[in-house]
Amino acid sequence: MKCRVLLAVLFTAFTGIFLPSFGQKTYYVVISSFSTDASAKNLTAHLPMSSVDTAYAIQNEDESIRMYIMKTNDQEQAMARTQVLQNTLAQPAYEISDDASTSRTTALAGGGMAAAPLKPKGKLFKFAVSSPAGDVFTGNVHQVDFEKEQDVAIYPANTYTDILHPGVDRDMTVVYGIFGYKQVEQYIDYSDPSSVLGAYQDENGAWVIPYKLERLEKGDVSVMYNVSFYHDASVMLPQSKTDLDELVKMMKENPNYVIKVHGHCNGKKERRIVAMSGGQPYFETEGSMEVYGSAKLLGSLRADAVKNYLVENGISEKRIKTYSWGGSYKLVDFDSPSSRLNDRIEIEILQD
Repeated sequence: MKCRVLLAVLFTAFTGIFLPSFGQKTYYVVISSFSTDASAKNLTAHLPMSSVDTAYAIQNEDESIRMYIMKTNDQEQAMARTQVLQNTLAQPAYEISDDASTSRTTALAGGGMAAAPLKPKGKLFKFAVSSPAGDVFTGNVHQVDFEKEQDVAIYPANTYTDILHPGVDRDMTVVYGIFGYKQVEQYIDYSDPSSVLGAYQDENGAWVIPYKLERLEKGDVSVMYNVSFYHDASVMLPQSKTDLDELVKMMKENPNYVIKVHGHCNGKKERRIVAMSGGQPYFETEGSMEVYGSAKLLGSLRADAVKNYLVENGISEKRIKTYSWGGSYKLVDFDSPSSRLNDRIEIEILQD
């Protein structure tokens, strides 16, 4: 069964979820909706590393699955984020089937992997992302503003994208990142994209911007943005499996790798922790136990959960170290709408 998802159309502030403790509304900026869990998981497999706040939301009335990129109690903030995305996205669509190998990305503007829009309103680009072996990567590239620490726009990789002039004099910063590889940043002069090393115009007049990915090396640290946890828990959400399996693959392909798993959490306070018990599935809370402990303990339990997953999938325990930061190394403020960014796992390469 196939599920077609029109991302740009579905970017909307979805309301109606309440926080029981305070009676506040929570607003979601929704990017897609699914009728089946299998379809949602197929899309998750193609999400980029920097989709850091993507998650599932189940609606009680129809049990459909909605995926969102922002969750906030501020309605104006949600609407502003929605407006930015509607104005800047190239209106991609994803066609997902139960067989991930048949998934493909197209462009709504009469284009796709093989055809370009006939009359672009701006300038055509194709962000060509590939591995050293020449394998083509899906997912998205992100145009970012490092000064404001925010996404400006999101474009599908390896397809044609019609981009309007950014309206600023400085270069566009377009980033691609996926777990297991070094993040690649390209600084593009919209008026003269040829200044990017290896850039060229193809037969359709599109500027092809190359992104050659490299595996992580000793000293590199990569955030597993798609590995996420239930609230105050060491139990992982189901979508975490994709990056975990990529980590297993990376360790098997690089038998000399020794890594350190860094566990983080949001906040420094002591709390009730939903901890895994022996024999419990990694992605289900059923069978878990509750303990009371510090943020340091929670970070440690999370790092151990990742380590145990690797060991159960054939990776020697001697190749895996762990360390807990607790809440002492935050990415955003503890009470920020994006505070779940602090609940994360990082992988450091100790030996390659």
